[in-house]
Amino acid sequence: MMKFKLNLFAFLLLFLFNALSAQKTLNIKEKTVVIVMPSNDRINQLKKESASEDEFSVIVEDGLYYLDQAKIFLKKKNIKTIKINSSDQVRFLENGRFKKFNIKELSWDIIFYMPKKSAKQIDITDIENEFQNYFLTIKKTKY
Repeated sequence: MMKFKLNLFAFLLLFLFNALSAQKTLNIKEKTVVIVMPSNDRINQLKKESASEDEFSVIVEDGLYYLDQAKIFLKKKNIKTIKINSSDQVRFLENGRFKKFNIKELSWDIIFYMPKKSAKQIDITDIENEFQNYFLTIKKTKY
């Protein structure tokens, strides 16, 4: 019964995120957190790569849990957040040009972006340190 509920949940999750959007391209040029949800293709790839249904269920549960924890933390930081699908395209402004960031293989992931820095896919299991190191650390230039 648990497997059925998890499969139903995964199906509903897929429907929700993939029914909402066709592929789109986002050009980001301001301080932003991008939340990447898996596309149908990515979910199918994860299923094929999983040794069993149980392993796939654990991947889904872990991804959703850590993403939820990260979203709770980020909400307190009052930073612009965009949710996209891994079939979308995202480009970040770097040195006056938009540079594509490959998200096709991402699932329940987060990308940090701030002008004058390169976009960075972060470890969502360590959101507090990742946030501190990316947004609150100032690079010192050598003289």
